[in-house]
Amino acid sequence: MATPSVTRPLASVEPEEKQNTFVNDVVPYVKWIVVAAVVLGVGALVVVGAVTLGEKSRKADARKKWDIVYTAQKDKTKPEERIAALEGIAEQVKNSSAHAYVLSTLGQLHLEQGLKAERAPEERAASVKKAIALFEVVATNEPYKSNAAFGPQALQSLALAQEQAGDYDSAIKTLTGASERTDLESHFLYNKLVAELGRMHYMRSLKKPADSPEAQKDREEARKRLDTALKAMGAKADDENRRREDAEYISFLTYIKSLVDKPGRALPDGKAPPEKTPPAPAGDAAKKDAPAEPKKDDGAKKEEPAKAEPAKEQPKKPEGEKKAEEKKSSLERQPSDEPGVASRHASFAQLKDMLKNGNTSFCECLRCVASPVPASAKMIE
Repeated sequence: MATPSVTRPLASVEPEEKQNTFVNDVVPYVKWIVVAAVVLGVGALVVVGAVTLGEKSRKADARKKWDIVYTAQKDKTKPEERIAALEGIAEQVKNSSAHAYVLSTLGQLHLEQGLKAERAPEERAASVKKAIALFEVVATNEPYKSNAAFGPQALQSLALAQEQAGDYDSAIKTLTGASERTDLESHFLYNKLVAELGRMHYMRSLKKPADSPEAQKDREEARKRLDTALKAMGAKADDENRRREDAEYISFLTYIKSLVDKPGRALPDGKAPPEKTPPAPAGDAAKKDAPAEPKKDDGAKKEEPAKAEPAKEQPKKPEGEKKAEEKKSSLERQPSDEPGVASRHASFAQLKDMLKNGNTSFCECLRCVASPVPASAKMIE
């Protein structure tokens, strides 16, 4: 019989605990992550450095242009000299805030020249025309239009120059466009631009017949714009820091609005009633109120008062005697010298009693006051 065979499984070694698969997967990419971080850091440093250098270059360029403007105007006091100097440097500072300043200043100078009454009408009109052209460049072109320091002010000055030229239609168009810009609603000049728009409508209504529909439409628009501006400005009426100029401007706008407001119940037609004159008195009342007639001169001459004879001149006394008499009159004046006037000179007994009673006030008569008094006598109480 065959020997039975026993089959046993083959001997095997248990495998070690498997390692973390996540670490095994990430380790090959760690170096690439580190390299990418280094590259990004270097790139960020390069960008920051480029921005910093660009900002410094921009500031240096702006400072240089402002220095040019300052040097050109230095020691220039006359308007003609300033105009010539600014016109000479306008191209050197082009497309910068300094250029916006140059254009705005030139426009203001030309507008002031156009307001001088001593100049010829043709010269004044030419100056106003130049001012309009300069203000229009700043008010309608970039990068000046969006500059909060120059754009809104150029709009206001442009409308004033157009008003000076008598072109109310263009002024209203300029201010209407300004009032519709949403980026200007937070600007401190926005309410003034709206108020100026209402005033321009009022000024244009004066150039038309009062009963015409165009004039009534302008007055209605002026009333609406002025009411809007005054309500916005009135919100700061209690501000203690309000400037005096703003208060005066609000008073001026209130007066303009009163001219365009609709008549109320007191004056339905908007006109003040004529002044009533009192009726003339009649009969005896008229004679009573009439001024009395001056009495006629009967020709009688009044006796003239006799002319007083001139006083005889007294012989002049020597200078020495005159001074001695003055000294005597001032230092030795007695009660009998001035009748009717009580003497304030105290006697020795009176002074002694005063000192005993503790009264250290001394005599104030003319002799005591005029004569030299010792320092101890000047003490009072």
